[in-house]
Amino acid sequence: MRWLAVLAVVMLSACVAGQAASDLSSAAPEASPLAAAVIETTSLDEPAAQPAPAPDEAAPAAPEATEEVAPTLPASPEEARCLRTGGTWATAGQSGAKACVALTRDGGKACTRQSQCEGYCLARSGTCAPITPMFGCNDILQDDGREVTLCLD
Repeated sequence: MRWLAVLAVVMLSACVAGQAASDLSSAAPEASPLAAAVIETTSLDEPAAQPAPAPDEAAPAAPEATEEVAPTLPASPEEARCLRTGGTWATAGQSGAKACVALTRDGGKACTRQSQCEGYCLARSGTCAPITPMFGCNDILQDDGREVTLCLD
């Protein structure tokens, strides 16, 4: 008898849920400012796009520019030295200051202390840093093998 009562409750709840669902489906959905007006879909099974035309059928190429752009001169002796040594003169750090950022020769090499690297020995990976200087906060291994956090802005 108890199972009959459970069956009745389940059937009634299905009717109520069905009625609520039909009420919701007949109501107009509210517009959301985050929703896109139209959602476009593309099937992966569609045929491939037409191949590009052969070079002789392509539109004529634009004439080449005849103006030569003068190379920019370094703004400071530090920038000139940086460029001469293969570095990149860039805005670095949160302060927006200019600095010479250079690739290290031993980036990615295993290390256990800073003296084994051209730059820093990174504590998390146990490898030499790929660039120098490393801006932001980085856990490094000092010459004595101690792990410290170095923050450069």
